[in-house]
Amino acid sequence: MYPVYTVPAGDTLPVFFHTFDSNDPSASVTLTGLAVTDIEIYKDGSVTQRASDAGYTLLDTDGIDFDGITGIHGFSIDTGDNTDAGFYTVGAWYHVVVSSVTVDAATVNFVACAFRIVAAEGVAGVPDVNVTHVGDTAQTARDLGASVLLSSGTGTGQVSLSSGTVTVGTNSDKTGYSLAATGLDAISQAATGMVEIAKAVWDRVLSGATHNIASSAGRRLRSLQDNGLYALAAVWVDEVNGTSTGTISYEDATVTNRANDFDNAQTVAAALFLNRIFVANGNSITLTATISNFEIGVPGGNWTLALGGQAITGCDINDAVVSGTYSGTDPHFHNCEVGATSGTAAKFYGCGFTGTFTVTATGNFDLVDCYSLVAGASAPVIDLGAAVGATNISIRRWSGGLTLNNVQTGDVVSVDVISGGTITVNGTGGTVVIRGMCNVVDGSSGSVTITQTSVVNMTKINAEADTAISDAALATAASLATAQADLDILTGTDGATLATSQANYAPATAAQVGTPVDTDIATDIANVAARTLTAAPLAQLTQNLNNCIAGTASGTPTTTTMVSNVSVTVNDQFNGRIITFDDDTTTAALRRQSTDITACTAASNTLTFTALTTAPVSGDTFTIT
Repeated sequence: MYPVYTVPAGDTLPVFFHTFDSNDPSASVTLTGLAVTDIEIYKDGSVTQRASDAGYTLLDTDGIDFDGITGIHGFSIDTGDNTDAGFYTVGAWYHVVVSSVTVDAATVNFVACAFRIVAAEGVAGVPDVNVTHVGDTAQTARDLGASVLLSSGTGTGQVSLSSGTVTVGTNSDKTGYSLAATGLDAISQAATGMVEIAKAVWDRVLSGATHNIASSAGRRLRSLQDNGLYALAAVWVDEVNGTSTGTISYEDATVTNRANDFDNAQTVAAALFLNRIFVANGNSITLTATISNFEIGVPGGNWTLALGGQAITGCDINDAVVSGTYSGTDPHFHNCEVGATSGTAAKFYGCGFTGTFTVTATGNFDLVDCYSLVAGASAPVIDLGAAVGATNISIRRWSGGLTLNNVQTGDVVSVDVISGGTITVNGTGGTVVIRGMCNVVDGSSGSVTITQTSVVNMTKINAEADTAISDAALATAASLATAQADLDILTGTDGATLATSQANYAPATAAQVGTPVDTDIATDIANVAARTLTAAPLAQLTQNLNNCIAGTASGTPTTTTMVSNVSVTVNDQFNGRIITFDDDTTTAALRRQSTDITACTAASNTLTFTALTTAPVSGDTFTIT
C-alpha cells in the first residue's frame, strides 16, 4: 500500500519508502542504484512520464539508508519546478514510481506514493477554505457574513429603519463615529455638525509633519502661507542669531525662522528650487561644500565669506568681505571687499581690493568699476601666477594704484584708469595695455611689452614742457639767471622779498588800481619779450593742443554710444583714445568720468565706447585726448 498526499501548489513533497529481505519480510535491507533518473511521475493516469528530472532531490545525499537507518530511503519532489512547463497544475492527480532499483539482489519497481495538488496556502500550514454550500444549500456573501442586511424592528438589538435606510437623531447625541474621508456625505447637514468640522480643519496647526504631502490641498494652503516667509524668493541664514536647526521645507530657513547653519539653508533652497541665500549682516560664513548657481548675500549687506577651497560655479557673491581659495566656472563678485584671495576665471563688479589676488588657472578675468582699498603709496596686487599659462585680464574704469606680478608670455592685460595711482608691471613676458590718468612703472626691465595709450601723467607733461623749453633757444645762462631772480621777486620764494613784493604790488590809491608800483614788472616783461621761441616748439605745442578735441553730445546717447559734433572722417579713427566729460557737463554723474573709444562711424559721427555708469544727454560736453 502506498501513501496519498495533498500538496499545496509550489510546495516540496518529501517521499519515504522502505525495503525488506526477500526471505525474511521482517528484516530491513539496503538497496543500491537509486538515482533521480529512477523517479518517474505520471499525471492523471497518463502513460506519459514527466519529461524532466529537475526538481527531484535524493535526501541525505544519496537517498539510501536515510540518517544511517538501514532500509529507510527517501527523495523529495519540488512542485514549484516548472522545467516541464504546465506539468504541475492545481486539481491534478500524480503517481510517483521508482523504477529499476536493486533490493536483495533483485530488480524492483514500485509505486512510492500518490499526491494531488491543491491551491497554494496564503498562510503556511493554514489551508484555504472556499465555502459555496452549507447543508447542500448554495451560500451568498451575506449568508456567510461578508455583508449585513439590517431588518427593521423595535426589539432589543434591532434597528428602526425608515424607507429602507438607517436614520439617526441629531449629531450632538451620537458618539464614537469613525468616518473615512469619503464618508463625510453620510453626516447630517445639521449646522452644528458642519461648524465643528470646519473648526477642526481651519484650526489645525501647520508644522513640518502635517499638511506637507506633495500636491495635496493642505500643502497648497501652507504654501500660500509660507511662501511669504521666503521673502524675495530666498532662504535666510543667520549663524549668529538664527533659530532654525532643521531642513524642513516651508518651515526652516524662512525670514522669521532663519537657519543657524549655511549648509541647512542650502539644503532647503535646493528642495524648494530657490537659488537665493540671503545672509544676515555680521555673519562670518565658511563654505564647507560645493555650491553652484546660487545668489549669496544681500545687496547692501555687511558680512564675511571664507571660500574654503570650494567650487562656486555660476554663483553671485554680493557685498561680502571675501578671502580664501575657490574654484569653479564663472563666479561673479558684486560690491565685495576682496582680500587675500586666489581662484579661477571670474568677474568682479564694483569691488575694492585690499590684498593679493592670485590667478590659479587660465581663463578670462573681468574687473569693472573696481578700485584699490589700500591707503598710502602701497597698492593691491594681481598675481598672474607662476606657470599658470595664458591669462586675459580686462580691467575697466580702475581707480587707484595697482601692481601686476608674474606677467608671462601669453598673458594679455588691459588696464583703463580713471583716477590716479601708479600701475606697476612685473614679469617676464606678455602684454600690458594701459590707458587713462596714471603713472606707469615698468618693473620688468622691458621684458613685458607695455603699451601706453592716451596715458596722462606728470612725467609725460614734464617731458613735453622740457622739450618746449629746450627748443625755445633762450639766449644765455645769464638770461635764465635774470629770469629766475625776477621770478623770485614775483613769488617771494627768496623769503626776504616776499613782504616787499606784496607791498610793491598793492595799489597806492584807488586811482592806481591795476597799475603796479614796482618797475621790475616792466623789466620782467621786457625780459620775457626778449626770449624768442623757434618755430619747432611752437608747432609741437600747437599739435598737442590740436590733439585734444572738444565735443558736444547730440541726439539720444546710450551708455555705450553717442552722436556728437566731433567730425569722424574715417571709420575707427579715434579707437583707443579717451573721452573725459567736462567738470561742468550737464549730467552731474558723468563729470570727470572717462571711458575708452572702441569704434567710431564716419557716416553718422557716432562714437562707441566702453559702458559708462550713466547715459549722457544731448548737450553733455567732453574732451577726447
